[in-house]
Amino acid sequence: MDHAQLQKQLSATDSHIAEAKALIARQRAVLARARAVGYPLETAQATLDALESSLLMFEKHREWAISNMTNG
Repeated sequence: MDHAQLQKQLSATDSHIAEAKALIARQRAVLARARAVGYPLETAQATLDALESSLLMFEKHREWAISNMTNG
């Protein structure tokens, strides 16, 4: 993969990271509201867990892209 492709991929990954962080913040608010009114938390918590896992994968991918840009 050439430098331009890696840069494009890095930019897309940065967008995914920002979106994931925004979704996580919203989901934490959903979870707090559900907890406050006594709704079951399993689905809201599972969604938050999945979003946080996705964020971690995006961040690892970003590290990989940066590594390949500097070492490639």
